Amino acid sequence: MTPPVGRRRSAVPCRGAGRELRGKPTKTPHLRPGHPSRGSAKPAGGGYTVPAQGRRVGEALDRLGVKHALVVGHSTGGSVATALAEQRRDLVTALALIDSGPRMDAFISDGLVGRLLFVPVVGQLLWRLRTDTILRQGLGTAFSRRGYRIPQQLVDDVRGMAYHALTTTSRAVDDYMEERSLPDRLTAVGMPLLVIFGADDRRWRSSSAAEYRAVPGARVELLPGVGHSPMLEDTPRTATPSWPSPRSTPPFRQNPRRTADDLGSGDRGGRCPDPRRRKERRRKESGDRESTTAAGRVQPRGVRRVSAS
Repeated sequence: MTPPVGRRRSAVPCRGAGRELRGKPTKTPHLRPGHPSRGSAKPAGGGYTVPAQGRRVGEALDRLGVKHALVVGHSTGGSVATALAEQRRDLVTALALIDSGPRMDAFISDGLVGRLLFVPVVGQLLWRLRTDTILRQGLGTAFSRRGYRIPQQLVDDVRGMAYHALTTTSRAVDDYMEERSLPDRLTAVGMPLLVIFGADDRRWRSSSAAEYRAVPGARVELLPGVGHSPMLEDTPRTATPSWPSPRSTPPFRQNPRRTADDLGSGDRGGRCPDPRRRKERRRKESGDRESTTAAGRVQPRGVRRVSAS
């Protein structure tokens, strides 16, 4: 998935717990930040809380010299992306969320294996076994496209995670969303937003994606025939929607008529790139404001002038 060409910036993916997003390399500067659930060491500086994870992503980008970033969050990674945007409005220029539930009430299920993982003793024993069969069953609800086979690389990535880190991170995301929903947080942040949701998601109700429309200018895209991981189930269609454009001024406040759809369509800041279109727009706007009568006087548009007979 490649953001639109223009202002130089990095695409920063924040993956969901238990999922490594691998794909073909692009020319866009790309960062896969380290996830605290990898390995057995416990992270410093706030542990597994979502704000702490967002802060670590920001620090990693600073060390790499990244000044502006379009942040993409998948599933629970959408909470980390939102936390980063809350903390670093100077760094994050736009957000794209993929199948990130807006609030906990929209959650459906992680499936049988996912539920058992959080049962004391049972979950730890299950994680010690974690055969390919068990892991594929646990990942099953993340995919809905008929005939899709879960990549072995994904199974191997999940096997390399620590049980404590996986469960603690999941609980931290729950706490973050119960404290305040993502649409409420993103409304306060105020930046270009694209939301993509698989219509057949089995983990989060896809109808809940409509709640993001409460965010001024947000664009919401539902993709039929795919589930919780559309970027893996159908990569071309996931990359098709217009990406949000970087903000150069506080968005949706100075010009309330400006929407994320405008920002993503090549219509930057209300200006048409084509001179002929600019001229046509100026003529139309001028006509909307006023019309000039034959006598040279200015008369409001829509007011009919009646000549004396």
